[in-house]
Amino acid sequence: MLHVVQTIASLKASNGGPSRTVVELSRALGRCADTKVSIITADRCSAEELAALKTVLCARTVSVLDPGSVLRSLRAVIRTGGMNPTVIHDNGIWLWNNVQAAVGARTLRVPTIISPQGCLDHWSLRHNPWRKRVAMLLYQRRSLENALAFHATSLVEARNVRAQGLRQPIAVISNGIESPPTAVAAFSSTSRVALYLSRLHKVKGLLDLLTVWAMLRPKGWTLRIVGPDKDGYRQKVIDTIASLGLHSCVELRDEASNVEKWAHYRQAQLFILPSYSENFGLVVGEALACGVPVITTTETAWTEITNKSCGWIVAPGVDGLRHALAEATSLPAQRLAEMGDIGRRWIPAHFSWTTVAARMRLLYSWIADGASPSQTPDFVMRE
Repeated sequence: MLHVVQTIASLKASNGGPSRTVVELSRALGRCADTKVSIITADRCSAEELAALKTVLCARTVSVLDPGSVLRSLRAVIRTGGMNPTVIHDNGIWLWNNVQAAVGARTLRVPTIISPQGCLDHWSLRHNPWRKRVAMLLYQRRSLENALAFHATSLVEARNVRAQGLRQPIAVISNGIESPPTAVAAFSSTSRVALYLSRLHKVKGLLDLLTVWAMLRPKGWTLRIVGPDKDGYRQKVIDTIASLGLHSCVELRDEASNVEKWAHYRQAQLFILPSYSENFGLVVGEALACGVPVITTTETAWTEITNKSCGWIVAPGVDGLRHALAEATSLPAQRLAEMGDIGRRWIPAHFSWTTVAARMRLLYSWIADGASPSQTPDFVMRE
């Protein structure tokens, strides 16, 4: 029996993709034979939220006001695994819970895998750069160097790990994509809908999207923006819509529930994620799974969509986005639907959580057994 301990800052969906993918991965791992899963989170999750993690052996919250809480939680959940091999999978870097997870792993001598979750990409490192340089010198470098391996969701993220001079093995395993429920009906609309569904944050390129939409104002189309506010950025979006005179062709909606999310996808004819940084881009996969063609950037893990003919990949910024959006909104509805059908068939065949969990289970077993070079899985980069 293998015991996997996931550590993460937040399990709330409004905090981004990792909070959702860690839960889905834990559920899928829980369905694997001979696998137990525990989650330690810095969230103050409600009893209902914790109870929803049905296949998770144990879920515990820890407090920033109590630095020893991570170590105590690690001791407690590891005891529940008895004498079984244990692997810690820490998600994210920089935050206090990541530091404490690293300290706990060293103290308890448990092998650790780190998923940077986009925290080592160029945009992230340029955000509060001096603070991160100090953190790297004081504690983060040691935490990274003590990891036995890294998990990256794309080759781009793997290259970002290597750029930090880290030489440990890197497993390149994409996230899984949840299958859309069949019973969810689409929202109604009198126009064709181009959908943005993600956090409202400056890294997402939203102001570029609004600028291009104001340039093109595609006839018969509405741009729908859906997502939770991040750091007060919603007001910036509201002000930009007003200054560009876009009230008649742009809808700004609140964060969607899980059911509402799928309804938005089903109603859209085009999905747009113009991000400057994404370690994966979960919403791109969800849109494709719903049969919606996508415009996104080279900074996501989805560069293959152009080869698959189910979307457009552009450099971040106004210029590339303008050309792709002009082309997409000029296509007949039938052509967009045909592109969407390609994505609808592609996603479940290659991004099921069952497939992802099987690879992660193999990775954990390899790490628990000592990471022998002769037994390296084929999805692991050693150099």
